[in-house]
Amino acid sequence: MTGNDKIMPGACGRTAGVDNSARVVGALLVTPPYVEEVPRRALPFPSILVASRNDPHAVFGEQERFAREWGAELVDAGAVGHLDSATGFGPWPQGEELVERLLRSVA
Repeated sequence: MTGNDKIMPGACGRTAGVDNSARVVGALLVTPPYVEEVPRRALPFPSILVASRNDPHAVFGEQERFAREWGAELVDAGAVGHLDSATGFGPWPQGEELVERLLRSVA
């Protein structure tokens, strides 16, 4: 991994219309919402998708399908609602561990 490579904390390597996917070396995808425009192919880098069983913005079955289509490891977070600060998530040690796992996989 070089100083220009990134672990992408989002569903794709696009920001502000610029394609950064060639520099992405891994992605931690946390309860991505269902949208029709989501790519339906394997991501070109290692990825982990974290899904909640009762997220009001994402159906667990869809999260399973995204993980399968993207070639991502699925992490079942249990019935924790939506994983964001509004539902009480602040520091998230499990998330930090998952990022570390991604970093080790690309080192």
